Amino acid sequence: MTLSAGRQIQGQKEPKAQIQDTASAAQPRQLRLIGMNRASHKHREALKVAQLLAQFLARKRVVISADDVFEFIKPEALGNAAGSIFSGPEWQAVGIRQSTRLGRRAGIQRTWVLNGHR
Repeated sequence: MTLSAGRQIQGQKEPKAQIQDTASAAQPRQLRLIGMNRASHKHREALKVAQLLAQFLARKRVVISADDVFEFIKPEALGNAAGSIFSGPEWQAVGIRQSTRLGRRAGIQRTWVLNGHR
């Protein structure tokens, strides 16, 4: 039980459900960013190579996806950092398409263009 100022009465703790209800709406986004930062830090060299390769491919092919990058780099080299290949203000999502990689089983993925290279 709590008072309006958030102080506890007689040492009783708030129920977990009440604590979770007061979590901010921004928390899932913050946790997502924390996870992306951890993954990209762990695989920073491979991620940098993948990002540079993606920029090169986008200048040649214009619209690309992660499958285009994975033609040249093994996805395992990036781990969860693969989700950060197209992070940054230079990329713009323009659509979706089915993956052509066997491991993705025709899953949906975004397609991207470099800003100003359309």
